[in-house]
Amino acid sequence: DAANQCFLDCLEMRRELLGYDHDEVASTLCTVAMALFHQQSYEKSLEYLKEALQFRRAAVGDDDILVGEVLQMGGLVHLANGDTEKAMMLLWDCLRICELNNDKLKMAATWSLIGQAHASNEELDQAIAAYEEAVLLRKSVPGNHVSEEDILEIGKLYDDLGRHKNAIDSYETVLQMRKATYGDNDERVASILHDIGALHFRNGDRDKGERAFSEFIRIRKLHGVDDDPELANALFTIGNILAVKGEKEKAHTLWVDALHIYTTLGLGDDHPVIMKLRRYTESGIPGVTRRPGPGMLLQQASRRLMEQTAHLRSSGAVTSARNMFHAQDGSTRNIDTIDEE
Repeated sequence: DAANQCFLDCLEMRRELLGYDHDEVASTLCTVAMALFHQQSYEKSLEYLKEALQFRRAAVGDDDILVGEVLQMGGLVHLANGDTEKAMMLLWDCLRICELNNDKLKMAATWSLIGQAHASNEELDQAIAAYEEAVLLRKSVPGNHVSEEDILEIGKLYDDLGRHKNAIDSYETVLQMRKATYGDNDERVASILHDIGALHFRNGDRDKGERAFSEFIRIRKLHGVDDDPELANALFTIGNILAVKGEKEKAHTLWVDALHIYTTLGLGDDHPVIMKLRRYTESGIPGVTRRPGPGMLLQQASRRLMEQTAHLRSSGAVTSARNMFHAQDGSTRNIDTIDEE
């Protein structure tokens, strides 16, 4: 509130000193509008943007890039407010202006917002095309302007479409970008490794999934993370894989770590996951007369997925429902050894 009042005081001072039609006044109107946007006061934000747009159109005409900037802001606010139709109208007009002025970076930013609008309307193929156009435009500008957010959104959309190979390609690109920017042991590298591992499991590639999850675990432990549901799921998963390979001692170690995290997150002693993990860590692995086939693995994994996801979502332990689903799904769909066939 104090910051908003400072912006409003500045606006009034500029109006008095410069007049209502000065671009500094329009710029301040945009600043106030975006401050209100970040406070989720969308309707009030749009009022200030409307005033700024009127001033700039009167001052520089309909095709100036300054007008395009206000239109882009308006599109963003309408998207946040859930009105994709109005957002699209402003964004297409903004794109027209950016093309007239050959401003490729603003064109790219606008295509990204158009992709977001298509995704909100569940028009996933159109959304992918828009984000890909944004990536191409950024690459065409000298310098390092490529946005990992655009590539990551493309990967998520491919994942939603069930095109896991395409999603993995996008996530692998983001992985290399993050390693180059932050180093191999950064938490942001761990996060994308988890997503890559989950995708590999869903795509049926257990070996690549195991490698990605193992590297994810290494980085998370390096940073002393001990209350992360994704880490617990990865530990549980790799433990199951090691058990299939006959490496029971290593599996036991990972199960103990997973059990600690699950209990820290609030899963009670009567929860099926806790009961199973206690049985494995205290009494050993149940006898398995032969290696389960793919059909049985899928049935077991699906059952455990529903159990774990339902509890963790209801407990509030998961900060991202999407990431939690990926963790459960990717970490259990293709491998499970915890029940006798």
